Amino acid sequence: MNSLEDQQEIQFRLAFDALLCVFTNTGFTDGEKKLKMLDIGQEYLSMQSGIVGSVFGHSLEINCVSGELARTIESRDRVPLHGLVYREVLETDQVITSNNFVDYRLSSDARHICTNFCSFIGAQVSTINGPLGVISFISSDPLQHHFTSHELKFARLVADWIGVIIGNEEQLEFVKVQTDHYQSLFRSLPAMMMLCDRHGLILSTSDRLSNTIGVEPLTIPGKNCRQYFIEDHGAVVDEVLQKGDVDRVNLTLLRADSGSFDVELSSSVKNIGSMQGMRMIVLADVSERNQAMIKIEEQNKQLEHANHSLNQFASIASHDLQQPLNNIQQFSGFLHEDMYSAMNDEDRYHLDVIVKSAKRMKTLIKDLLQLSSAAKGNLVLDDIDLNELLKDVCSEFQLRIVESNAKIVVGKFPKIRGEKNLVRQLFTNLISNSLKYRSENRDPLIQISCATNGSSLVITFGDNGIGFDQTLAKKVFEPFSRLKTAKEYEGNGIGLSICATVCDKHNWEISVDSQLDVGTVFTLVI
Repeated sequence: MNSLEDQQEIQFRLAFDALLCVFTNTGFTDGEKKLKMLDIGQEYLSMQSGIVGSVFGHSLEINCVSGELARTIESRDRVPLHGLVYREVLETDQVITSNNFVDYRLSSDARHICTNFCSFIGAQVSTINGPLGVISFISSDPLQHHFTSHELKFARLVADWIGVIIGNEEQLEFVKVQTDHYQSLFRSLPAMMMLCDRHGLILSTSDRLSNTIGVEPLTIPGKNCRQYFIEDHGAVVDEVLQKGDVDRVNLTLLRADSGSFDVELSSSVKNIGSMQGMRMIVLADVSERNQAMIKIEEQNKQLEHANHSLNQFASIASHDLQQPLNNIQQFSGFLHEDMYSAMNDEDRYHLDVIVKSAKRMKTLIKDLLQLSSAAKGNLVLDDIDLNELLKDVCSEFQLRIVESNAKIVVGKFPKIRGEKNLVRQLFTNLISNSLKYRSENRDPLIQISCATNGSSLVITFGDNGIGFDQTLAKKVFEPFSRLKTAKEYEGNGIGLSICATVCDKHNWEISVDSQLDVGTVFTLVI
């Protein structure tokens, strides 16, 4: 046996289908449609009479009446609004109900007095021009229960559809458009879509939507769209319906098999014929995307943790290595001062290896600390005058410039936003790299210039050094990667890795183009 809620749903469905048949039947006149709809509402709500009235000044003109009141009230009759419950109905878009009025009069006119009606349910009738009048169902007998949500929804539905009928020819055109064009259009669209009124009542859906959620297409119209979303999102759906025009609202759609999936809802207000304010809702399945985003977020957290641990390890390891290294350098220095002249050639060789290795280790630790410092922490951005910064950096290399007879040509630069210490380290390493890998066949020439490319600033560091095979371009930015041996050139292969790290932190791009025995050009895109 069906539950009470299931029985109410079945009764509402039957009444809705009956209304829809009347509403879409082109064989009925407007008057016949309204009267038949009142009869259906009167029977569904178990009320004695139904009334449709239009407001004229301070009066309510009876437009259509059914049931017992039809014996005493005729169309075109007018009753004053003063003191009537209809005034309250006209002041809100909510359905007004009462289970027990006391001696409520429709009119002061003796012909139209209706005393002792107890039960009342009424709603405002609106057209494209605004509130037009009211629809109500009344009975002289009190109800033994409160009006159900289905009954409230039904009264609202009758009011809306009668508002369509009372309107102009465009409203009648909507019936044809809605039942023919939009039904076929929605059913053929390859997207999850639904057409709702401002209260969420579904008028039509696409086959894609019904197939995806596993619901028979013909059973969806007439239901409220809220029931197809999880209960926790009810308030969000209400807000969407209220606003009308929304874009990419994240919700969870329910399936008939009790499953669910994530969707993005976009809605726009459409005026179809004279049916104003319809909500055209499009749903995009984003469940796979959201799952991928969750995985990416988890991977980012793991990567962030790994980077933090790596930076912490590099920093701690580097500091911990310095003390024993200082001891090695100090005591090997004592040996060199006190015993070097007394050593044989083999002993001197061994001591020289210790001193040189300790010196190289000292440089390596220093570079590791610089790499760790460049990678960790948040950026502290400032306005940087590149002209002043490059001038300071070049002055630090003055001795090496003089010794190598090098020439550095620097163009004019604008100010940029960045962390000054890191940007200084970047420029220092690039200039140092050009001076280190200079050619023995010509004096070093380093050219530093900039140009704009749209919203980007492009900075180039070009030199005429020894260059390298362009196929190894990506390798130069890897830590400890060396294209030349330590015997040929000093260093640990960390300098350009620091440059790449600084650029990554600033969301800049760095690339290199090189040619053997011609030179190398590093390009920064800011």
